[in-house]
Amino acid sequence: MDQAIAAIREHIGKLPDWNNRFPLLKDDRQDRPASSYLPYLDAHDHAQVAKNLFGVRAYRRPLAREVERLDTSTLGWFAMFRGLVPVDWLIDAMRTTKTVGGRDLMRQPSLTSLQQRGIRSILRRTPQPVLRRILKEPVHQARRTLADAADCTVHRLAVTRDLDLLPETLAARGQRRVRGSRDLEYLVRNLRAIQRWHNPRGQTAVRVVLEEIHALREMEHYNREIRLLPEGTAQVADWDLWKDEAFRVQALGLIEDRRRELMAARDRERYEREESRHLERIARQAQRHQWALQTAALLDGREVAPGLNLVVARDAETLSRWGATLNNCIGGYAGELELDVFAAVCEADGHVRLNLQITQSHGVEQILGKNNRDAVRELGEAAQQVVDGLDAMEISFHSDALGMDRLRLPQRTH
Repeated sequence: MDQAIAAIREHIGKLPDWNNRFPLLKDDRQDRPASSYLPYLDAHDHAQVAKNLFGVRAYRRPLAREVERLDTSTLGWFAMFRGLVPVDWLIDAMRTTKTVGGRDLMRQPSLTSLQQRGIRSILRRTPQPVLRRILKEPVHQARRTLADAADCTVHRLAVTRDLDLLPETLAARGQRRVRGSRDLEYLVRNLRAIQRWHNPRGQTAVRVVLEEIHALREMEHYNREIRLLPEGTAQVADWDLWKDEAFRVQALGLIEDRRRELMAARDRERYEREESRHLERIARQAQRHQWALQTAALLDGREVAPGLNLVVARDAETLSRWGATLNNCIGGYAGELELDVFAAVCEADGHVRLNLQITQSHGVEQILGKNNRDAVRELGEAAQQVVDGLDAMEISFHSDALGMDRLRLPQRTH
């Protein structure tokens, strides 16, 4: 075994050092998506990073200065507009973007590869005047809104939207009436739906095939691994034997035990460190859950303005119903229930007027009416009363909260 490992290491050679390959990101966090770091690979100045992100032809010295100032997550957002707008627009937008501190950067959710592809597909079909208005929005706001839009277009098995209809929809609506990312999200959500799989039986067949492919790969991995064990230690598996659940559990346990035995000291230390981080994340989730329960109990049923009460969602069905009533994306946040607080501002008869998302780290992040209208457009002067009522209950507001146009922010602001 030791000889085999030595031969593999000799063939691979010395592993590269992070600081040597990413000299501009020394000691930086390395747990964000690899796409965030690739522009920095072997780059010794920010001019090269700017060229990698936006293209050699688009390079300008002011662009390099902004690339040096901004964090990798924010730069990834602006890179999505590469080739779609003049580079001077990007430089102007980057200049007005504030740098993000370490703790706030950790709180920013990374866009998945599916979301990135979906946002890029939407932007490619959007005319430049609308893109310019989106670039003028706060990055936190525009990225979150278009990520929600992308979520309804790029899921691999569920209902998607026909994005090829977006240009003519924008033309019919009129570019001047598409004022930013929220209007664009509304148009995307109302595009014609496409059913990727036509019936549940088709979905079941796909799932069965995928499960069998995964099991076959597990069996092949097991048979490769046991060749390194002493003769007679383990039995070679064929497909019929591998379908026996008792054998499969025992076989996978044997491989896992052997893998742990062969872990080098550094690998074992890294594994234990990752386990520790995992336990820390679980503890943070538990604390966040406790905060959500306490905040929900504080808000549910409370009056925030004359004739307007708060109702807190307790289940995914309620979120889905609110989303259908107000034609917004709140139904897509079911996975965050009891971690964030989702509430509705309702009239005495139960009619929903506004939806809110409240997080532990930022307070109120969204306060939107029907079709994602700002709170003032939905409620008029009563919107400020709602904000003041929430402030009286010590609920804070994010400085870039959606739907707060023309409203006075409370003094306790993130």
